[in-house]
Amino acid sequence: SVTTGQPVAQELLTRLPASLEMVLLALLLACAVALPLGVLAATRPGSWIDQLCRVVTTAGVSLPTFFTGLVLA
Repeated sequence: SVTTGQPVAQELLTRLPASLEMVLLALLLACAVALPLGVLAATRPGSWIDQLCRVVTTAGVSLPTFFTGLVLA
């Protein structure tokens, strides 16, 4: 690394646990939200619940992550 003078592999290994923790927590949160919404939308096609799930998922995919993070924080 130009900044610290340490080997890049060592820098990556020191930061890997925190990165993996964030990735796994984000995956668990996404599954915890997506599965119930998917089941609700599939069991009630065309209803207001289906439409709401569609809006939530479209917004979740289309909005930038920094904006979504600010709204959820």
